[in-house]
Amino acid sequence: MKFYNLNDYDTNGKIVKYSNAKDACMTKGANNISSFILKETVYNKLHLLSTYSNPAFGMLQIAPDGYTLYHADWVWGGSPTIIEYKFPAHDVSRAGWLNHAFCNKVWRHVAGNGTKIFGTGISGGGTPTVMEIYSWDWPFPQSNGQLLAPTSTLTIPEGGTACGECYNVKLSADGMHMYILMVAEGYMPYIKHFALSIPYAITTASYVGEYDAGTGLGIYGIPPDFSISADGLSLYVMGGDMSMTIYQCSLSTAYTISTTGGAVYSLPVGGGMEASWSPTRFTIDPLYRRLWTSGMGTTGYNLGCYEQ
Repeated sequence: MKFYNLNDYDTNGKIVKYSNAKDACMTKGANNISSFILKETVYNKLHLLSTYSNPAFGMLQIAPDGYTLYHADWVWGGSPTIIEYKFPAHDVSRAGWLNHAFCNKVWRHVAGNGTKIFGTGISGGGTPTVMEIYSWDWPFPQSNGQLLAPTSTLTIPEGGTACGECYNVKLSADGMHMYILMVAEGYMPYIKHFALSIPYAITTASYVGEYDAGTGLGIYGIPPDFSISADGLSLYVMGGDMSMTIYQCSLSTAYTISTTGGAVYSLPVGGGMEASWSPTRFTIDPLYRRLWTSGMGTTGYNLGCYEQ
């Protein structure tokens, strides 16, 4: 399987160079997630010293360089752990363990070209009822094996529908917008939008609006993962209750989550995989040429690779 680096293609399939990942995202197929096709499954690859996976704790994310992969989960009997992998020529099956770190929060998103990590909190009982967002600087000084305290903490500002649990956080490519997946009474999911007056500075957040994902997508339960496109015009949500479907919605105003409509495209994931495997995370590379899913199966952590 041939993998290409960031900035390889234009909308006509010709190899060119782009000035940034936002421009590179606008490639052929970038407006239709259903155009992805499963190409490869890598079994028992993303090791985290554990045979336990919980969709409420973790993340999977490809960096803008296209060959750095971040994978986080809860290590059974230990702490939430993040591992940074590098893989040559975009061959994830040859991913090598580069760096890792422990914390007592939940890693959720890497931003700022790999210089910032963001996460959510968990209570003493392991539930996501702590209404706070955290950020760390990466790479951590001598981070391997250390329990790391966040560099910034934000108590989530009030606004919109009252919610009692916080499950996920993502930032826009420019660091000026923050999106938090929260759950209201009856396990109805909302994605709340906060503007940051300083890029990636979570303590400068102010409430802007929200998207009722439960009503808008017709789903019930907690979406395991979601993401915002680099241009701010698409929202991707993995369906709740392990539906193994990723929904794509359009935003009529870039980055403004309250302008999100219903699903325009969808992608079933998990088909053709190990029968016991339920993918709980996904990530799309900046060129929109590749999509990965991850989850736990009987053989260990499995990775699915989809291509246009």
